[in-house]
Amino acid sequence: MIANQFGLFERFVNNLALDFKFVLVTRHPREMIASAMKRRGHHAEEALGNYWRATKIVSSALENLGERFEVHQLAHEDFIVNPTLQTEKLFRYLELEIDQEHLHAIDGATYKKSELPSLTFPELTPYAKNIDKMIDQYPFLQRYGRGGGICE
Repeated sequence: MIANQFGLFERFVNNLALDFKFVLVTRHPREMIASAMKRRGHHAEEALGNYWRATKIVSSALENLGERFEVHQLAHEDFIVNPTLQTEKLFRYLELEIDQEHLHAIDGATYKKSELPSLTFPELTPYAKNIDKMIDQYPFLQRYGRGGGICE
């Protein structure tokens, strides 16, 4: 299915002859799954299934983009700890002028360590090995590594 969708995208890109830039925003899989459970009322199995279906689509798209397009990865966790630095990196990647006034406005938006989201999700403990195995399958998620006390 994604191959057909990408085929259409490929024709679109070739016909427009424009330069495209892609930004992939990632967030810890456990945090995404726990959010779906908390905010949407999904059961763990449903949240896991939805997350991994979406992850497979992203993975397929990244593979199809291949060498033709550069993809900038922005980790949610890095952004909330240092939004100024991450915004500067993003603007440089997009070749946009860095507005110092804008950067100054977000400079104070960093989280204190005590305010950072918790990555401890006891409800995911039964699925920890499964989640780690899936993280290992996708290069764009490997920064999240195995375990790390996340499912305590």
